[in-house]
Amino acid sequence: NTLIDGYCKKGGLERAYGLFKELKLKGFLPAVETYGAMLNGFCREGNFEATDRLLMEMNARGLCVNVQVYNNIIDARYRHGCMVKAVETIKKMIENGCDPDIVTYNTLIYGLCSR
Repeated sequence: NTLIDGYCKKGGLERAYGLFKELKLKGFLPAVETYGAMLNGFCREGNFEATDRLLMEMNARGLCVNVQVYNNIIDARYRHGCMVKAVETIKKMIENGCDPDIVTYNTLIYGLCSR
């Protein structure tokens, strides 16, 4: 987790994703925290196709995305000009049983007001 998170934070997303895939190939199931690090890395780069793929993979494995990870995705979508997708993410968040918090609503309000 630490290596993957570090690579994601320092711009080594390709390397982080390589480690992530290698873990899975060797039979290790990534933890929620590992997925969170990868999601944050993809969001920083605006790679929402990869973000959506990982979210689907997590849901298929029965892993719960926490409010902090959802908030990071919502914020990244807004910052990359994808406000409609940000709102869709909030809807998906609620559908998946994760309650929005004050950060979620602040991000939504800020994003809508700055359009």
